[in-house]
Amino acid sequence: MAVGCDPYVSRDVCKAMNNTSSHTETISSGLANPLESTQSHIFRDLPLSFRWPVWRPLIAMVLLSLLIRTFEIDQKISGMCYDSVRGEWPLERAEPWLWFYRNGTYPPMFVGIAGAMIALFGPKIFPSMDPQKLNRTRRCGAFLALLLLIGPGLLVNASLKSLWGRPRPLQCQEFGGEMKFLPVGEWAKQSFPNSSFPSGHASVAFFLMGLGFVISPRRPWLRWGCFVGGMAYGLAMGFTRVLQGGHFLSDVLWAGAIVYFVGVALERILIYPGAAGLCESDDGFRIG
Repeated sequence: MAVGCDPYVSRDVCKAMNNTSSHTETISSGLANPLESTQSHIFRDLPLSFRWPVWRPLIAMVLLSLLIRTFEIDQKISGMCYDSVRGEWPLERAEPWLWFYRNGTYPPMFVGIAGAMIALFGPKIFPSMDPQKLNRTRRCGAFLALLLLIGPGLLVNASLKSLWGRPRPLQCQEFGGEMKFLPVGEWAKQSFPNSSFPSGHASVAFFLMGLGFVISPRRPWLRWGCFVGGMAYGLAMGFTRVLQGGHFLSDVLWAGAIVYFVGVALERILIYPGAAGLCESDDGFRIG
């Protein structure tokens, strides 16, 4: 806004006053809502800057596997759950572990099926939803459905458990079985169906980590809460299977790792489309 010049004020002073007024208006407009400006900048950058890590978890799993193998941690933990005097696994049929083993996979299966229904029939389920938001929601549903199908389904239960050939603890000679113990990372010379590595039940339970992938980075507490909750649920199922003599500790940990890495790959295909991993909107095809 131009400042009116007094006839007794020189032209140079009047010009300086006008410049000062314009700068003041510019600064004021920039600070009108600094919080909104900062938040919009953060929200705009979050989907582009956030990536679930790949190499650090992979290196950590390899090092942890070497540690488990070197110090015989698998045998020691399973030995704590086995009664060598009676020759049995005391908690194999005990409650609530047996109930959780039989029913604990239903919630993850429900989430995966719900995701498939949303991906396939999204327009009918949400007829009044904005088309762009509907597209993002259907992508999230497809992510959950494919994560359950590929991770616990194809990779763990349909492939690795039939090809790896690792005996379960209750099948090993150290725990009253007839088969030789196979350390983590070692492939059996002769495979057999439904072997110990990796844990099938734990992989289905770990699938609930996928909910953390589809929550927008704009809601970090909900995002990390879902991810950590899914991880805790998978560890609880894995702990149950170790108590029952059905799996070793390393079977459980690698089940979670496989589901996690499948989730990272699917996220970059469905939620962050493009080879460079850049999303096409500020929401990043996310829920929230």
